Amino acid sequence: MRTCRQVLVASCLVLLFAAPIRAQQKKLVPKFDPANQTTIKGIVDQISEYECPISGAVGSHLTVKSDEGTVEVHLGTSSFLKEYGIAFAKGDTVQVTGTKTFFNGKPALLARQIVVGDRTYSFRDDKGIPLW
Repeated sequence: MRTCRQVLVASCLVLLFAAPIRAQQKKLVPKFDPANQTTIKGIVDQISEYECPISGAVGSHLTVKSDEGTVEVHLGTSSFLKEYGIAFAKGDTVQVTGTKTFFNGKPALLARQIVVGDRTYSFRDDKGIPLW
């Protein structure tokens, strides 16, 4: 009986402290803000795919070097890009419109639209709602 109580108390303590930690982690994920959009021009330095808490799935990302420095551009889910044949190459000159933010302590941009050459790709609508 005593062991049952100890397990119950330990479980309650774990739940008590785990909930605020999970809530705090969710707050760290930046949100798209349509009122705070900017446009940058730069060169694609790197293309990567990884599990991204912003898209909630495996996401596609570009590292773009601009006059303002290097920024990681969060595009959308990799499956969305593949479905529509959207591809970027290292060295592409891009114009990215989106919300500037910080993610994992580094400058980031949540892309709404990217222009490369004569092509324009949209990842969110004018209100910032993802198209993926």
